[in-house]
Amino acid sequence: MDLSKTDSEIYNVLRRRQQNRDVPHPAVEILFCGIPGSGKTTLAQRLARDLQAQYVQNDAARELARQNGIADFKPHAVTRALAHTAFTQDANKLVVFDATIDYRWRETLDFCRENGVQPIIIRINISPDEALGRMQ
Repeated sequence: MDLSKTDSEIYNVLRRRQQNRDVPHPAVEILFCGIPGSGKTTLAQRLARDLQAQYVQNDAARELARQNGIADFKPHAVTRALAHTAFTQDANKLVVFDATIDYRWRETLDFCRENGVQPIIIRINISPDEALGRMQ
């Protein structure tokens, strides 16, 4: 995968932080959909911990870029590259992907197909009012 220099720097930091890379698992990507505040991150973190899966999160990439004053950044490209590396290089090919894929679902399914990965998509539906209340 081709990443810009800036995206590569974020990728390298996040790659060093990934846990459970050596726990053998088949190639499966568990993806979350839902509006902000719906509970995606809470569920994804617990699931990754309980399954000893690798955890990839768009928000972590965004936060790292923000902390380093990087404005021109593509979090989806970086997190896709992290998942691709897990599927091609690590013993643990079970990835919990914490990013709203609502607008990228076709691209996401193509990515899974291209990498020989079984996708599991979890959609969390709550009312916008409840999500807003959770975020406050």
